[in-house]
Amino acid sequence: ALVQLEKAHELDPHNLSTLLNLGSVYLSAGRSSAAEQCFEKVIEIDPTSADGHFNLGLAMQGKDQFAAAEEHYTTALEHDPEALDIAICLATLHANQGQQQSCIDRSRQILSLDAAHVPARVLLLNALLALGHLAEADEALAQTPAQVAEHLQIQAIAGTLHARNGRLEQAAKAYQAAIIGGDTRAQTALNLARCQLESGDGVVAVEVLRTLIAQHGDVAEAHALLGLALRDSGDAAAALAAYESALHIEPKNVHFMTAKAMLLYELERHEHAEQAIDAAITIAPAVVFPHLLRLEKRIANADIDGALRTCEQYLQRASGDCSMLAAKPFLLHALGQEQEAKTLLDYEALLSASTIGAPDGFADLTAFNTALVDHLLAHPSLSRHNAASKATQHGQQSGNLLFGNRGPFEAFEQLLWQSAQRYVDELVRDPTHPFRANPPALSALYAWAVVLGRAGHQTPHIHPTAWLSGVYYPKVPAIVEQTHSQQGWIEFGAAP
Repeated sequence: ALVQLEKAHELDPHNLSTLLNLGSVYLSAGRSSAAEQCFEKVIEIDPTSADGHFNLGLAMQGKDQFAAAEEHYTTALEHDPEALDIAICLATLHANQGQQQSCIDRSRQILSLDAAHVPARVLLLNALLALGHLAEADEALAQTPAQVAEHLQIQAIAGTLHARNGRLEQAAKAYQAAIIGGDTRAQTALNLARCQLESGDGVVAVEVLRTLIAQHGDVAEAHALLGLALRDSGDAAAALAAYESALHIEPKNVHFMTAKAMLLYELERHEHAEQAIDAAITIAPAVVFPHLLRLEKRIANADIDGALRTCEQYLQRASGDCSMLAAKPFLLHALGQEQEAKTLLDYEALLSASTIGAPDGFADLTAFNTALVDHLLAHPSLSRHNAASKATQHGQQSGNLLFGNRGPFEAFEQLLWQSAQRYVDELVRDPTHPFRANPPALSALYAWAVVLGRAGHQTPHIHPTAWLSGVYYPKVPAIVEQTHSQQGWIEFGAAP
C-alpha cells in the first residue's frame, strides 16, 4: 500500500485523498513524522479539511501531545459537526485527561445524534460514575435504547452503577449478564464476586473466583477475595493458601500479608503469624492494619503492657488514628490508669442525644417512622445473607439509603445534617484531646439500615473512616420497652 500511495503522490502531489491515505499508512507503520507532514500538507491545501485536522489530532495524541490533539479535534468538529468518529475521539481524550464534565457534554452531543452509539453511552456512564453523579447515571442508563442495552460493556457498567447505589442483587445480575454475553475481563468477574461477598453469598463467590483464577491466574485480587470468601465459610487452611497465591503475585501487599498473619493465628501457627506481621510492618510501617492485629493478639494473650506499647508506638507516628485511639483507653483502664482512660473516653463530653420532630409532610413522628421502615424494608440494597466478616449478625444490612430514590430518607437526611452540625457546634474544644481538638468541616454523609431478627446483634466495632457516627431507631421490639433487661440496648465503649 505504501509503495502504491507514494507513487500516486508523486503523480499528483496535491491530491487530498492520496495525502490522507498515505499519512494514515505512515501512522500505522510508526512513521509519525512522515504522517504529520502529510496531514499538515492537507490542511495547508484545504484549511477546512475536517479529515486533515482529525488525522493530525490522532498523530499528536499518539505522541502524548494532548493539547495539540484536542485543538485539531475541535477544529475538525467545527468543520464537520456531525462527524461522530471525531467527536468520540475528543470525548475519549477528555475522559483520559480526567476532564469528566467535558466528556459528559461531548458524549451527550453524540447521543443526541445517535442514541444507540455504544462508545458514547459507555463514556457518558463512566464519566458520571467518576464524578459520583449516580442519579444522572441511572437516568442515562434508563435512556439506553433496547437494541444496545444488553451490550456487554453497558451491562458491566450497569452492574457498577447498581453496586454503587447499593442494589447488590441487580448489580450481580448485570455482571452475570455481561459475562454470559462474552465479557472475559477479569474486572467484571471481580466485581461480581465482590457483590456476592457483600451480600454474604460467599459460596457462589467462591465458584466465580475459582473460574476467574482458571482464566486469569495472575490477578492477585482474585486470590485475595477467594481467601476472604473461604475464611467467611470457615475454611481457614484453604483461605491461607489463597492468600499465599495472592502474595506470590504481589509479595509486598501489606493487606494480603496482614490477612495471612490473621489466618496463621487462627490455625495456631503463632510464630509464623508474628513473622508475617514483622514483614508487613517492615514494608509499610505507616499502615495500621498489621499493628492492629498484633495489638488484638496481645490483648487476647493478656499481655496488656505489650498491647499498650504497640498502641502508643503507633500513635507516635499517627496521633489521630481512630483504631488505636479506640483501643488505648481500655488498655489504660485494664492497667488501672483510670484518669487517663477517662480523659480519652469522656462519655459526658463525647456522647449526646438529639430529639427530632416530624418533618414537613408527615402527620407525626409515628407516621414518619412507619414511612422510614416501609421504605428500607423494600430497599433493593437490603442484604439477604450474613457474612462472617460483617458486624451485623442474624440480620440484614442495606447499602447507602441516600442514593437514588430516597423516599422519606430525603427528609431524614436533612435531620441528620442538622443533628450533626448541632453536635459540632456544641462540642467543647480541647486542644489536648485528639477528637475534640480540631473538628473537621462536615462534608459527606452515609446512612444505612440494619434489620435484626431474633437474637440479631452487632458485633463490637468502630467506624474508623468516619469522624462522627450516630444511630436512630425507627422501630424497636416491644421487649425493649416492656422489660428491665438490657436486650436491644446499644452499648458504647465496652471492653475489648
